[in-house]
Amino acid sequence: MIDVATVCALELIQNIHDSKSKLCLYGLLKQTLTPMGARLLRSTILQPSTKVGIITKRYDAVEELSTKEELFSAVHRALKPFIDVEKLLTSLIVVEARCPMAMVEDSINKVIMLKHYVQSIIPVHESLTSARGELLVGIRDNCSSEELDQLLHLINETINRDTQYCKTPLELRNQRTYAVKSGINGLLDVARTAYKEFTEDAYRMVEELREIHKLSFELKFDNQRHMYIRCPAAELEARQLPPIVINVIKSKKYIECQTLDLMKLNQKLTVCHEEILAMSDSAVQELIGEIRSKMSILFKCCESIAVLDMLTAFADLVTKYSYVRPTLTDTLAIKSGRHPVREAFHTE
Repeated sequence: MIDVATVCALELIQNIHDSKSKLCLYGLLKQTLTPMGARLLRSTILQPSTKVGIITKRYDAVEELSTKEELFSAVHRALKPFIDVEKLLTSLIVVEARCPMAMVEDSINKVIMLKHYVQSIIPVHESLTSARGELLVGIRDNCSSEELDQLLHLINETINRDTQYCKTPLELRNQRTYAVKSGINGLLDVARTAYKEFTEDAYRMVEELREIHKLSFELKFDNQRHMYIRCPAAELEARQLPPIVINVIKSKKYIECQTLDLMKLNQKLTVCHEEILAMSDSAVQELIGEIRSKMSILFKCCESIAVLDMLTAFADLVTKYSYVRPTLTDTLAIKSGRHPVREAFHTE
């Protein structure tokens, strides 16, 4: 344990003069690619291990990653797609008290994110094929469990195989709408057909407006207004907006608006989307119940990826700053020492 006064005085986590500055030990070492790796790095700085065996295994792993360029590149690529898995797994265990529809949306999102996570573990296992160090081999073994294949198969039995993790509001809504496989619920399939037809009507409506008024109208979506129309402001400098548009919002680059017919379609789409979510919920909740029995392997993989991310960050720093592996003995001796934070802003 390191006491708080020492943590502050040595600027381990935060710069004394500027709390937002990266000029502290954590800021310098934070080359991690995942949120889990960043949290592990922070806790490792605050509670560094004093066990020679653990430290030596880390040294071996960092040396292997920093000397084998192909291994480092493969691991670096495999770590990039990861989302914040720790928060996701914790939220799957804890049942939050919120309005039913928000919980249904959230549950579907979490299952899709979990699918993305399980799929992301496979490249990590493949990237460590040539690893020889004990720690890296252990991480590789943790990421190659048959239970992961079973879990992915379990998810694919309920969720469409081509469903992928998305970030934009419209993609997220469409993703939730079509997440559960066809054939599980006949009424669900009917509701999705109606949703698709309403969406096509909206695009068709904007296309007609574009042709009638000779303006570059395009259909956009956000969570507050749902579907709305956007047009470049430059096109309307010398002319007025058509009288059919309402709810006009102007900015420097664009003018955003709606029509009464589009708002009616938005209402139909909202009702249809809520019906789809309600009918998808039973299949999703049943799936989450089965997933909860396999949480231990998912947390183990998450921990392994955090360790690998931290070690890869160290290997990157070793290469970038020519750091040297120390020899652990009973004597403390430093030759040609450098202050890691000071040399970040004093180049000479």
